[in-house]
Amino acid sequence: MMDELERRLLRLEQRFGAQPDLRMGVVHSVAPLKVVVDGDPSNTPVPASSMVLDLTPGERVQCIWVGGTVRVLSARRYGTLRGTTADMTLLDTSGIAVEGMRFFNTDDSREYVYAAGVWSTGDSGWIYPATTAGTNHPTAPIKYRKLNGRINLGGRWTPTSDNQTAFTLPVGFKPDEDIYCFVDRTLSVRALLQADGQVRFVGPGGTGPIFWATAPGFIPAPAG
Repeated sequence: MMDELERRLLRLEQRFGAQPDLRMGVVHSVAPLKVVVDGDPSNTPVPASSMVLDLTPGERVQCIWVGGTVRVLSARRYGTLRGTTADMTLLDTSGIAVEGMRFFNTDDSREYVYAAGVWSTGDSGWIYPATTAGTNHPTAPIKYRKLNGRINLGGRWTPTSDNQTAFTLPVGFKPDEDIYCFVDRTLSVRALLQADGQVRFVGPGGTGPIFWATAPGFIPAPAG
């Protein structure tokens, strides 16, 4: 017969086995998706679900393990957890979410950050910097914004010389590498977003006004 201690241990295992847990694992197969979860004593591939794209066998992944089911939320090449609103809620209610955790919600295509016990969108709102050169527009000044991990720029500014720096992006808004894009002055002027944060406008020459609008070729840059 099972003694009282064994019964208590069994109940404890059952209770904790039903609690969500964020674990690492290895993709065993992708069709169907199966994952071998770290810490599973059986070392058996478990059927899994995921909103993470292009998983490959042998790839290390991060997943929620609960009640014997697996939900893959991230792979090594992804810097952000990825899943549905239900996944995001589970991370919160189970106590797994920690300060600064990032999550890309596939239901609304927005990135959220966990801060002060709640999920909030990764949107800084428009910020209007003081320019270091040139002439800012009085009613549509140059501006920048970090939305879902990407830097966007807008407004109107007039340089007074070639290759002039308008302002410098602060820490957290700088691109990982120098990025060029065209701006709206008959698409003849390029903007250079430097990794050190400087936002410069480079040739050909001229001092006409520059618009940050929906100019072809402009793609919001990843910001770190």
